[in-house]
Amino acid sequence: MGSLVTKPQSEVYDLRIVLPQLDGTTFTVDVEAPPGRTSEAKDLWTTPGKLTKIIAVTGQFDSGKTMIVARLSKRPLPSGTGVRTQGISGAYIEDQKMLILDSAGTDEVRLEHFKDLNADLAEEAREHFSSDVLMEMSSVFIHVVEKSITRPAMRCLWGHFKRIQENQRSDMTVVYNLYPHEEDGGEEKKVKEIIEGFRQDPNISIDFEDHWNFTTRHDGVPVHHYFILDDTWSKGREINNKQIEDLWQHLKALRGDDVEALSLQELTVAPIKKITPHYVEPQGLPAERVVPHTFDQITRKPENQVTRDHDYTKFADIEVTLPENAKMQTKRMLANDRGGYQVAGGGFQPEVQKFTSKENVCEEIILINAANTRLIKCVGDKPVPGADDKPAPGEVCARKPDLGEADKPAPGEDYARKPAPGEARVRETFLPDTNWKCLHIEINKAPHIEINKAPFLDQDHHWEYLYDLTEESGIFEMYYPPVQPLGKVSAKGPLKSWSRELENGMLKVSLEFEAS
Repeated sequence: MGSLVTKPQSEVYDLRIVLPQLDGTTFTVDVEAPPGRTSEAKDLWTTPGKLTKIIAVTGQFDSGKTMIVARLSKRPLPSGTGVRTQGISGAYIEDQKMLILDSAGTDEVRLEHFKDLNADLAEEAREHFSSDVLMEMSSVFIHVVEKSITRPAMRCLWGHFKRIQENQRSDMTVVYNLYPHEEDGGEEKKVKEIIEGFRQDPNISIDFEDHWNFTTRHDGVPVHHYFILDDTWSKGREINNKQIEDLWQHLKALRGDDVEALSLQELTVAPIKKITPHYVEPQGLPAERVVPHTFDQITRKPENQVTRDHDYTKFADIEVTLPENAKMQTKRMLANDRGGYQVAGGGFQPEVQKFTSKENVCEEIILINAANTRLIKCVGDKPVPGADDKPAPGEVCARKPDLGEADKPAPGEDYARKPAPGEARVRETFLPDTNWKCLHIEINKAPHIEINKAPFLDQDHHWEYLYDLTEESGIFEMYYPPVQPLGKVSAKGPLKSWSRELENGMLKVSLEFEAS
């Protein structure tokens, strides 16, 4: 937050994307325009060539995200305590062809949810889905951290660091909001503490250090850090004016993705398609239909849905329909045996770790937690180069196993089937519609219990175990390595060889790439 006083709401965003509660088998993402700007918003939404770069501004609620967007876009957007950004809101900088996206802050508990823990879980799921879509839409990222940083905020920040390390992208910028002003040099002391914290990490180097900004390098990837002070303090305003100008020049210099040939609608639909499988039960199932609509007849929101800041109007939407028997994840809060609550259910989201050899960057290992599953290995999972049944580009390896193979399918059944509950499979494939060779990793996680390890049950009776509400289940899918963006330079070439094993509940996939 930039100040304790809510600023006059004299300006609005050019467009906003609002996600509903994620439940059921369908959901609709609304696209809205502010009063009197529907034609401009529709033009921005549907016309290719309007954008060269999308900048995402993320952070917890009341961290000062909207204040940063307002300063960068040079418009007095509503900000301050008590003002909540709705959905994903965009400020369009027409002369630069840039869109700055502001999002609803994370980890805010609404007063009406105090009496309903499950409603708060549903709101958290919507926050995370919205944040994931925002990150996929954007190519340049600013993460805003408030002065009194919380543990969830720190974990979120380190998650962003991990993401840019994984993708080898130098587009991460952190802004520390040092509001409110402290006497006796409190801000300068805070700056020194933060820099010293990075300096003590042997895996991080400090490449540049100035009074109010510095640059760190994380596994070879630079991250830029800026400090913003209290605007109600005269010296703070003076420093902020220079900081914002430096930050704006820095953002303009960063290279974004090549998006000019696409419309904002296309740049939103694609991330929703990509993100949705991670929020579906069984997990990993893609949406059956993701259909955008643009309306000639503008629909005003019902009176009870009009937000208190501005009466936006809906001019487009994106309708998402899930496959039969699939639904959006619904997590619940259940009482545990320690007198508290814990999250239960909601799909299988295993921890995935990737390691790269320090001696040879072309060697990698992926570890996935796959407890209580067995690994099935089938003929055709590892095709022989030059074999007659080698798939054509864009075709998956759907071969039958040899006679006598333990995992032989039933007569007439094609071995392109998914792993059954309790099974994991790794196979070589080509991504659909591309010539990109990769591995398709699938885990079908079934809830598990061993009756002989449940002494509280009467062993003289037959007990049917239905499910364990505290254990996640569902389908996990992963394609690796991902398709390399056009123009990206990498030390690794195509996939050369690989192996897999499952031991002590851990799926290990070893990969070797050609040297580029």
